[in-house]
Amino acid sequence: ALVGASATVAGSTRQGITLVVMMVELTNQTEFLLPVIIATITAKFVGDLISPSMNVLQRKRQNIPYLPEKPSASTHFVSAEEVMSSPVVVFPEVIQVELALKTLASNSHNGFPVVDVGPNGTDSYFQGFILRSHILILLKYKNFSSHLPQSTAFLDPQPIKEEPITMKETRPQY
Repeated sequence: ALVGASATVAGSTRQGITLVVMMVELTNQTEFLLPVIIATITAKFVGDLISPSMNVLQRKRQNIPYLPEKPSASTHFVSAEEVMSSPVVVFPEVIQVELALKTLASNSHNGFPVVDVGPNGTDSYFQGFILRSHILILLKYKNFSSHLPQSTAFLDPQPIKEEPITMKETRPQY
């Protein structure tokens, strides 16, 4: 009964190891561990061949948007270079407010890679990603530092102007 119940649930929900652990822990019948594993994996594999899982069917029925488990065949031969803008607009880890505002105003990107510019000013190393909305919040609340690192060769050499920060035209209208 334990093996059959595990296979039935695995076939309809497509749960794998999680289901095995739950069933064996709930019943405390560790001697059935191997048969439960085999039945669960077999049921999940057969279920995947026959139809989509119960969760996928419910999402479709309720019109809940989601990304498919596998990308469409048309995307297999698309490289990142073909879908991204060039040159890549990046933010250094430390940037002057004026330069940040200019960067935001010059494009409509919603996110930017954050890079650590090397000492020679040409090499850059990916450090993370920041959203436009996060940058705007930092600027709105003036949450920035007044000190700069020792190497500022990569920064705009102009000093920060002491004027109010305006955020008009930094975010495109949708």
